[in-house]
Formats: sequence, C-alpha cells, structure tokens
Amino acid sequence: MSEAGMDENVWTAPRRALWQRLHQYEFGGEHHEAFLTRVAHACQTTREGAQAALEEYRRFCFLAISAGHPVTPSELIDQVWHAHMTDTRDYWQRFCPQVLEQSLHHAPSLGGTQEQERHQQQYRETYISYERFFGDPPAAQWPYPALSRAAQAAPAEPQSGRRTPLRFVTPWTAPPRGVGSWVWIWSVACAAVYAWAASASTQFNPLQWRGYEFLAFYIAAIGCVFTLGGALERRVRGANRRGSIKGDDPVELGFLAAGAERAADVAIVELLDRDALRLDFAGHARDAARTGAWLRANLDGGKQALPESLREALWIVQRRQNLDDALGALKQHYAELGEQLQRKGWWMNPAQALRARLLGTLPIVALVGLGLSKIFIGVERGKPVGFLVVLTALASVLALVRWAYAKRRSRAGDWVLHDADRDLSKRREASDTEAGDTEAGARVALMGTAGLIDSALIDYHTLRTPVSSSSDGSGGSSSCGSSSNSGGSSDSGGSSCGSSGCGGCGGGGD
Repeated sequence: MSEAGMDENVWTAPRRALWQRLHQYEFGGEHHEAFLTRVAHACQTTREGAQAALEEYRRFCFLAISAGHPVTPSELIDQVWHAHMTDTRDYWQRFCPQVLEQSLHHAPSLGGTQEQERHQQQYRETYISYERFFGDPPAAQWPYPALSRAAQAAPAEPQSGRRTPLRFVTPWTAPPRGVGSWVWIWSVACAAVYAWAASASTQFNPLQWRGYEFLAFYIAAIGCVFTLGGALERRVRGANRRGSIKGDDPVELGFLAAGAERAADVAIVELLDRDALRLDFAGHARDAARTGAWLRANLDGGKQALPESLREALWIVQRRQNLDDALGALKQHYAELGEQLQRKGWWMNPAQALRARLLGTLPIVALVGLGLSKIFIGVERGKPVGFLVVLTALASVLALVRWAYAKRRSRAGDWVLHDADRDLSKRREASDTEAGDTEAGARVALMGTAGLIDSALIDYHTLRTPVSSSSDGSGGSSSCGSSSNSGGSSDSGGSSCGSSGCGGCGGGGD
C-alpha cells in the first residue's frame, strides 16, 4: 500500500513507522534466499508462493502490534511464523527488538472446542482488521472466515439453550446375553437337516452321504457349532448376573473393555480433564499425530486433588512426557490390573480363560476335522469337493476368530460395563452442561477415544486416531498461541488455541 493511500485516522505516525520497518526488513538477512527456500518447504509451495506468503506475514506481524485486539493468522501464515521462529537469532535478536520493538510470543495449545471457537472468532476479527488497514485480503493466503459455531447452530438450537448430545452406540448398551436363542434355532435347523439327509441316504454316518446332502448339513452345522461355542464360552465365564461391586473407576472400566492400552488412554484423559496435564504440540493435532506430541504437567496442580491411582499415573507420565512413550509406560503399568479385577470377580484367571477359549473353539475345530475327512473321501472317489473346501476354510477362519477374540472378562464384568454405560447415559441426558464435557474418562473407557469427538479434548482423539481426523475448514487453523509484550509485560495475556486457531495478542498501540 502506498503512503498516499493511507487514511490518516487509521495510519497514525507510529503505525506508519512500524509498517515502514516491516516493509524494509529482509528476513534471513544475508541468507534471505535460504530462508525463502525454507519457507517454501514449510508451506509446501513454490518460491513465488513462499514470497507471497512472506509478504502477508509482514502484515500479520503489523496487525499483531497495531490491531488493538488478539489476532490469529491463517494456517499458511502460521507456517511462515513457525519457520521464522526457528531462526532464533534473526527472530529474537533482530526482528522483535529492532522491527516490532517488542516481543511477539508463540504459546502452546491446550486444545478443545472452546479454544477452537475463541480462535475462530479471533481470526474473524483479524480478517476485519486486515480489511481496515490493507483492503481485501488475498484468498490464497487468507481464506474467508467460517461462520461462528453459534451462528451455524442458531436455527436448530432448542429454546432451552442446551445442546443435543451426540448419541454413541457401545457394545455395552444391551444387557449381557444368556445362552442365546440362536443356539436353539441353529440346533433345531441342524437336527432337521441331519434327519432329512439321513433319511434320504439311509445312512447315519455323514461321511457316507452324497455331496449335496453333506453340504446342506455342513452349512447348518457351521451356524450351530459357532453359536454353541459362544454359549459354552459364556457359561465358563460365570453366571449371567451382576456382582456385588459397582464399577466406578474409569481406568478399571477401560481395562475391562479393551485391556491395558485403553486403561492408559483413560488415565491420560482423566489427567487432562482434571487439568493436571496439558497437551503440547505444534501445528494441527492431525499433523502432530505424525510428528509427535507431549504431555506437560500443570504446575498449578489442576482443578482438584488426584486420587492415589492417578497420582501414580501422573508420575509415570512426567518421567516420559512424550505422548507415545507415556502411553507405552502406562500400558506396561496397567498390564497387571487384571489381578486386581480377579479379586472383584470381573476377570478370569489364566486357567479359566484357557478353558473358556478351548470350549468356545473346539466345536468348530471338530467340524473342520469332519470337513477335511469328507474332502479326503471325495478326492479318493473322484468327486468334486470345491464347495466343501470353501466351507471348510470358512469354518477354519471362524475357529481362529473365536480363539483370537476370546474374552478374559467374567459375566459379572460384562454387567459392570453395561451398568456403567447405562449410568453414564443417564447422567449425560440429565446434565445441564455441554454433553461433550461430562466424564471424559468414563466415555473413553466405554467408547475409546471416539467418545471425545464432541468434547473439549477432541485433540487427544485426533492424536490417537490420525487417519480419521479432519480439519474444520476454517481459515485460522493452526494450533498455537501468541502474545506480544511491550515493556516486559503482556498487554493482553498469552493465548493458546486448539485444533483450529492460532491466537495472538495485539501489543502495541499508538
């Protein structure tokens, strides 16, 4: 923008001087070309695209000082900011003191939907301030701001102001099954087919039946032995009734539902939800899932005192800090939790688990043996056995599935998860707070990290499931914060943001 085109009411003398310094500043100094190449690599663009982004970064820095309110860059401009800050000598020793004449800080993110909405609002305000000082922002570097969450939800918002909670379907919603009606259905079907085949062939030995008779019986037998194996396994796992102890520890619920790894996720989410930990990562959560994220302890101690079990988990995490390392250490720590649950009657000991696995699998294995015997007989007699080979292979796969996915929980453990799911649903429906912010640990225990989708801890779900994550499409979409300091103090306070906003604080004035 030319000096002649500057509105004197907007472009005061201090702002003109700041823009003049920014306009004349050469990023990277004598290594400007190398810096430009680094920006192009960071932004995954051409040299010309990097040059255009760098010019818009100058304007963002101007707004951070002169806009008079917290500012948020677009994702592209934030990438330039990250690249500039890695050149610490240029950024802290030349750019901030000589050009901006104050510090412009970049703070880590805490994440969450509230932070996301706050930074989207800051991006909208930044966009308006850009128009005030420089005219229409170029769409390539400054995407048009998305509507606010309140504006998007306004037509469908109920009069009470409460948000309709997301409905999650878990494996624990229905009460644990007994023997199961399908066992009887398949048993009757199998007996009927056997009676028909034996009558038609006048032979009681299935190995002597004709091909179509044996195939019909084998299909019915597959359904029968698979459901029968499941019923036998459930019988070994105990009586189908509730135990005397109620499950109220989310970590134990997570272990019951999916083992030590789920328990580790629950412990971290519980610590995050209590503000004892915070997530620390650069850029988007979906990118940090590949590059790494960290867990930082809250020196203020969090919202409430921690129970002994979580204090131990916090100590383990503090020794690791890297998210992946912390998860591995917690998984190892919770590997022996099954012994504790055995005493409550929710978990089987190794002998019981092996017996349940064998009884669930052996009926199918026996049927596989019958199929193989008939195949050998058919081959010796020169009969076609292709269909039977396919069916026998299917039975073999079902046997492997039954063996691999045999449960260690007792039936009382199933009831604990069912009751916990029912109680959580009731509490969520009765809560006047946002549904996504209630009992995050219990939700992860029962649903996995997908239970965080509508919560303030959605970034943790994104970090744990990077393939299924997606951005919200807003212009300001980077996970960072900024604050500008003048005279050694922050004029607006440092800001941090979630998965869709980079916050900044306008520092200078006139």
